[in-house]
Amino acid sequence: MVAGITLKFVLWCMLFGVGGQALRSIIGLYKLYIDENRDTKKEFDKKKLIVSLLLGAAIGGLCVLIFNDPLTKTDVMSIIAFSYAGVDGVEGFLNRRSSTIK
Repeated sequence: MVAGITLKFVLWCMLFGVGGQALRSIIGLYKLYIDENRDTKKEFDKKKLIVSLLLGAAIGGLCVLIFNDPLTKTDVMSIIAFSYAGVDGVEGFLNRRSSTIK
């Protein structure tokens, strides 16, 4: 075990990562809701939401390598921002990669 990293610290970072990804998902759902040309029931994918929340938790968990316990308010906001942007980058990479595989 790495010095200064506890299970409680990892779980908090993962929770903040899920929070950042949930914020991103809520914004995406809002954009889907306000677009009158889209069918909300066809566009919403539960599996993609779950996978993206898990990716947010993973990126938040990786943040334990950057931040120290106890977390400050700035650290918490940074973890939320990392998971928000990190999952967006990972999904963009995977979408691009999957289109070349087909």
